[in-house]
Amino acid sequence: FFQVGIDRIQIEQDTGKTTAVSKGGTDLETEYLIDYNRAGSTLIEIVFKPQINAAHEAASMVSTLQSLLKYLGTCDGKMEEGSLRCDL
Repeated sequence: FFQVGIDRIQIEQDTGKTTAVSKGGTDLETEYLIDYNRAGSTLIEIVFKPQINAAHEAASMVSTLQSLLKYLGTCDGKMEEGSLRCDL
């Protein structure tokens, strides 16, 4: 058992998703695709204090957060669909 403090919570709006598709070997041959399907969707960013010291703590933290958000009905927690994203 360990505790992780919350530094801040921010509410933002998603602007869309940009994907770079290489058409060759140079930057001039890169095509950028913009997906506006999620534009305007509300995003909640939770910034935790730097108290996670090991990979198993990070995995446990994300799993616990995912379960809590699903229980509260805040999101479906489907990381593979982008409903929940984590940067650690």
